[in-house]
Amino acid sequence: MASITFEHIAKIYPNSHNAIKDFSLSIDDGEFMVLVGPSGCGKSTLLRILAGLETATSGRILIDNEVANELTPQTRNIAMVFQDYALYPNMTVRGNLEFPLKMRGLPRAAIRSKVEEIVQLLNIEALVERLPKELSGGQRQRVAMGRALVRNPRAFLMDEPLSNLDAKLRTQMRSEIGELQRRTGATMIYVTHDQVEAMTLGHRIAVIDQGCLLQVDTPSRLYRYPANPFVAGFIGNPPMNLFNGAAFVRNGDINISLGSQQILAAQVVPGAMSITQLAQQTTVGIRPEALHLWQEGDINRLTGRVDLIEHLGHETLVYFTLDDDAGAPDTMHRAAVARIPGNIEARTGSTMAFGVASAAITLYPA
Repeated sequence: MASITFEHIAKIYPNSHNAIKDFSLSIDDGEFMVLVGPSGCGKSTLLRILAGLETATSGRILIDNEVANELTPQTRNIAMVFQDYALYPNMTVRGNLEFPLKMRGLPRAAIRSKVEEIVQLLNIEALVERLPKELSGGQRQRVAMGRALVRNPRAFLMDEPLSNLDAKLRTQMRSEIGELQRRTGATMIYVTHDQVEAMTLGHRIAVIDQGCLLQVDTPSRLYRYPANPFVAGFIGNPPMNLFNGAAFVRNGDINISLGSQQILAAQVVPGAMSITQLAQQTTVGIRPEALHLWQEGDINRLTGRVDLIEHLGHETLVYFTLDDDAGAPDTMHRAAVARIPGNIEARTGSTMAFGVASAAITLYPA
């Protein structure tokens, strides 16, 4: 396996579209790195540049600290698993697995041994004589991964490999990919726009938007300490609530104004604002699970009109809009969502009061 480094990569297409902008990222040998971001942000372009299928406008690609920009895709020895599986339709599963080894000119005995090893690893013994059209989506995905594994590449690139599967099968395959990476110790770079996949699979996650790397960190730190409102609003399901507000220090406390409503923040979360940056215009972030039904003794109280209630059994999602002085919806602030454990009695159009822990408030420059 290999370490991978992107050094100041840029990609500008002939139509002047700037797909990648000064992108730098180091991936350790044996690391599972997930690139996540909205469609069109440049994730797949980065994979294609790394695989040698596209050329960077500027910057360097390093594989095990060796510059790989001028290497052909074959000599880079990197395997790529595509969204549409890209299996040869006229070959059986065995034929698809053998093909890359035959192209290398390996002896038949070595090919047979390696294919059997991968077949057992992926538990697809019963499928080896079938054609791709005779396989389910999950089975095709296993074969596609097997064809990559059989080459013993230096790194695996996966470009949204689960997007064609239904929800239940995605969950199963996600677990299998994670277990496969743990068993093989392979260097994997996984592209997705699904933040659930990113949070459950990655050792680290790189959040990308419009060709720029916004933040890279472990899933837990990325969730707890999003560096900016985009990351805060992208990571989490439901995502962090973001309000337009104002913040200032009074008597040692951080006072926050959300329209006519006032709350206190106990601290400024690392990676966002420092106390010296507090200003009248501030973006206030609160995770849905940090909101709870208000009760006597809570320091902070937010009231809002209920727009929608989703009963999910183990929890309830309450969508609401903050109130202004007159009790009417505050149109200057975004609608919010609270994640409340269990079922609650509430109705659309009613007013609810929520408490929020002072330590659970994140502030960003507006």
